[in-house]
Amino acid sequence: MQVNVFNHGDAVLPGSGYMPIEGFNFPVSDGLRGLFLCGDGLSIARRNFAGLGDAEIIGAPAEHEGFCRFDAGNYLQTQIAETAALTYIVVGRRPTESTGAEATFIGNYAPGSIGATMYTSSSGSAMTANADRSPAGSTTASVVTDVSAMGLYVMTAPASGGPTWLYAMTAGLQNGSTNTNPRAVTGAGLLRIGAVYAATFSGAADIVTAAVLDRVITDDERAAIAVWARNYAGQFGFAV
Repeated sequence: MQVNVFNHGDAVLPGSGYMPIEGFNFPVSDGLRGLFLCGDGLSIARRNFAGLGDAEIIGAPAEHEGFCRFDAGNYLQTQIAETAALTYIVVGRRPTESTGAEATFIGNYAPGSIGATMYTSSSGSAMTANADRSPAGSTTASVVTDVSAMGLYVMTAPASGGPTWLYAMTAGLQNGSTNTNPRAVTGAGLLRIGAVYAATFSGAADIVTAAVLDRVITDDERAAIAVWARNYAGQFGFAV
């Protein structure tokens, strides 16, 4: 767990459990609805540093050095509603022992209620971004990458026109969907971190940090957020 040190004049106050500075220096504030730091334990992971309501801890997610491990029964239930335009940012992985199951990083998918979700393939060889559209149903963008390694991922979906994009920034890969119809807000409920509303997405997800915005960020903003995310993950030895 990260140890923070605060220097107040001649007094130095070390220890764990302090709010990490990264919760207060996220480089983009416009449209920020969720910012969760999971590298410092569950008591801090549940806090929404965007200031729009903290998450509820469901089940018993496992605390590890630098991340929390979530799955279908152990996750963060946020108070964040799906929006038509959106950006998700996640530093995470699907651990190697979670074989044969899709793992959710963030989303609100359920059968018949596609919503907007970022998740891994069951084989562990790809990451997918899925955002519902109307007409013509959902639209997916996938990149082939080793999701068992910690990575930085960004998903964007505009409200009307334009593809859903998935950026695997650690691997230097990106892909956009072919369906560019207007977005349809159809998710089963409020966003979850580490799970969705479909029990079939049962794989484990190791999450270092997750953020949600209610708009599509610019390329410059994505680059600035990448610097921030790499600094935070790097404190725990993760080079993303």
